[in-house]
Amino acid sequence: MGHPVKEVQRDLLAAHETKATFEGVRNFPCRFLTSLCPNQCNHGGEVAVFNIDEYISFDKRSEYGEKVDKYHIKMSEAEPQFADKIKELSAGDKVLLDWWHEYVTTTYEGGGVTKSPDRPCKKIEKITA
Repeated sequence: MGHPVKEVQRDLLAAHETKATFEGVRNFPCRFLTSLCPNQCNHGGEVAVFNIDEYISFDKRSEYGEKVDKYHIKMSEAEPQFADKIKELSAGDKVLLDWWHEYVTTTYEGGGVTKSPDRPCKKIEKITA
């Protein structure tokens, strides 16, 4: 097991506020990209897929973090309040969907640093009118 986390720094690259259509939850297979694949990688699994219909707001704060036409949420990694909302949706439902594109730097006790992007969901709200 690795060293405990000492510090996590999250830098906001872009904030996305959109209207989207829920396409459904799909089973994405592992793509066999690492030596841990397929049994220990956690690449595959159920993924909620949203088609971005329109941007309400886009706040780009760096050279990274572009507009996209799809957004995915891995169900096993979704925050409970968003996983619950996704389970209530049907394919074709329209939603307000917001997320951030962040660059995450994690420093570990005893040394070591990892850097990677993260795109946490900030809002899923069904449009009923």
